Amino acid sequence: MIKLIIIIYFLNLSLIFTNVMENYTFNIDSTNFNIKIIENEETILFNIFKNDTLILSHEYEGYPYIKIEDINKDSIIDIKLDFYNNNLVSYLYLWDSQNKIFKKVMNFESHSESNFIKKNLFYSYNAIGCADADWISNLVLIDCCFSTHVLASITVTECNIEDKNIVFTDLINKKTKLLESYGNDKFEFIKNYWYKNFTQLLGK
Repeated sequence: MIKLIIIIYFLNLSLIFTNVMENYTFNIDSTNFNIKIIENEETILFNIFKNDTLILSHEYEGYPYIKIEDINKDSIIDIKLDFYNNNLVSYLYLWDSQNKIFKKVMNFESHSESNFIKKNLFYSYNAIGCADADWISNLVLIDCCFSTHVLASITVTECNIEDKNIVFTDLINKKTKLLESYGNDKFEFIKNYWYKNFTQLLGK
């Protein structure tokens, strides 16, 4: 009976690994890493191997667009999984230089269309209704434990033309103020605003 269980286990294991849909290999600090996207019935397994040893395995629904590049501007490769449905949902794995492994950034998926300003700081954009007329942009810090913290936000409600609002909220100093019109290009406005004001918000 034990032999039968062992045989079935290895047959199932070999079957799983024959369903490899994508395979990426790269090197960091003279260490080889391998990423395998494995089909698993209605889900996929996202696996990271370090020198042929499995060090991380997460299961996701849907099929991701994978980016393996320096996402957070620290000159080291990172991994980002983008899932496109009605909205973009992204999961981010950053390099932990102390432990020499990749760490999943907690709650990063709540911040769509994210752009890094520097290593541990990014801003996001999320449509929140009315055919993208209402939206929010957050300035987000990633701490040493790879958790996210919203420092400030810009919330825009302009679905009702008679009641347009552009509200800036400073969550650090607990201050709120109204902003003037952002012009014709909201994404350029968001980028310029956060780049101009992030040092003041961080107190640096």
